[in-house]
Amino acid sequence: YAKLGNTEKFPLYVQAGKWPMPFGNFDTDMSADPLTLELGETKEKAVMVGAVLGGLSAHAYVYNGDTRQSAASDHIDQFGVAVDYEAEFNGASFSVGAGYINNLADSDNLTTALGGNSTGLSNYVPGFEAHGAFKLAGFTLRGGYMTATRAFQAGELAFAGRGAEPAAWHTELAYTTPIHERDVTFALTAQGTEEALALGLPERRIGGAVTVAVIEHASVTLEYLNDDDYSVGDGGTGATGHTGTVKLAVEF
Repeated sequence: YAKLGNTEKFPLYVQAGKWPMPFGNFDTDMSADPLTLELGETKEKAVMVGAVLGGLSAHAYVYNGDTRQSAASDHIDQFGVAVDYEAEFNGASFSVGAGYINNLADSDNLTTALGGNSTGLSNYVPGFEAHGAFKLAGFTLRGGYMTATRAFQAGELAFAGRGAEPAAWHTELAYTTPIHERDVTFALTAQGTEEALALGLPERRIGGAVTVAVIEHASVTLEYLNDDDYSVGDGGTGATGHTGTVKLAVEF
């Protein structure tokens, strides 16, 4: 994408190209992506106008998504807005934000789950999200919630015999401290979804991770996740899954 503007001198800017829309904040100290990202990450070709005033930022964007109501609606009729605020005080920092998108079906995973229904939606289903983070003395507390604001048609995306109204939430507590001159981050997470069985997402997730900076720009992460599927009555298996991950990451 390309960005026109310098917010250090003038608050407004314009951005055009393809990138994930500013719908949701998916920062994490875990290895696996949060379930909110699995529900709502939306990468599209778009034009966005933004403004930055101190710690306050606002964005409005338009795009022509991969999903549509019919062949006649194959034009730029999808849009969203987002607002974020961040500040520091007494050695602590915090950030809060919220976003709205008029067609949650354009998220990458929802478009895949809709299959052939993605180009014949009866109506666009909007989405709303809110997120926040607080940092103090090596601790970071994060949280986020994302939901469709109304249900899909049962023939488009179903849950328990009716139209699904998917939602996801994510909480995380992390602590970073030096051990033997290496930064070590401990993270715990609790997450969940609602009516998101058709997306292949668990109903509940808990887990933990430890990340060690082994050398400059490189780290190793050990992660464990425990996932609970939706119940048999909801169409799931009711089973519990366990996942262990070892990841080497290099940043440059």
